Amino acid sequence: MRKIILVVLICIFIGSGLMLAGTLMEYKQGQDLYEAAAEQVIIPEKPVAEEEPDGPAAPVPPAIDFGLLSSISPDSVGWIWIPDSEISYPLVQGRDNQFYLTRTYDGGHNKLGSIFLDYRIPGDFNGRNTIIYGHNMKSDAMFGTLEKFRDQAFADARPQFYILREDGVYRYQIFSAYVTDALSDTYTYQFGNDAAYTKYLE
Repeated sequence: MRKIILVVLICIFIGSGLMLAGTLMEYKQGQDLYEAAAEQVIIPEKPVAEEEPDGPAAPVPPAIDFGLLSSISPDSVGWIWIPDSEISYPLVQGRDNQFYLTRTYDGGHNKLGSIFLDYRIPGDFNGRNTIIYGHNMKSDAMFGTLEKFRDQAFADARPQFYILREDGVYRYQIFSAYVTDALSDTYTYQFGNDAAYTKYLE
C-alpha cells in the first residue's frame, strides 16, 4: 500500500510539474509574440521631446504602423502605452469580454490574453467611461505593472498614459489608482445624464 501511495504521489508531482512547465512556456510564447508585434508595428524614429510650457519635456509616444496592425488584427482599436513601464501593447475589442481573455491580439490561443476594450464601450474612445482589461501578471507583463501605482513615487514619475490611434494620440492624466472588486461601480459605463456622470466622477 505504501509503495502504491508513493507511486501515485510521484505521478501527481510529475504531472503537476509538466502542467506548470506548459503554462510557463505558453506565457513565454505569448510575451515573445507581443515583443515581436512591437518590433513589427512600431516605426523606428529618432524621438524628439515635446516641450511642456510649465515643466519638463513630455515623453514621445512611439509611431505605430496602423495599416500593418489592422492587417494582423482586424479587431485592433489602437495601441496603449505608459512611459517607463512594461505597458506597450496592441489594444483590441471583441464581440464580448471573454474572447480576448485567452487569446492574443492576433486571435491565437494563449493564457496571456490581450489588452482589450470592454465590448460595450464605443471603440472610438468617445464614451464617458472607457474600460480596458488586461491580466495582472506577476512577471509585469500585460497589466502587471499597474500594481506598482500603489507606490506614490512610481505613480508621480508616470502621471500620464497614452492611447495611440490612427486619428491621433490621446494623452490621459492619471488622477486615481486603486484596487477594487469585480462588482465595483468603477465599471459603470452608462449614465442617465450629465449630473449622474458628475456625481460618479466626484
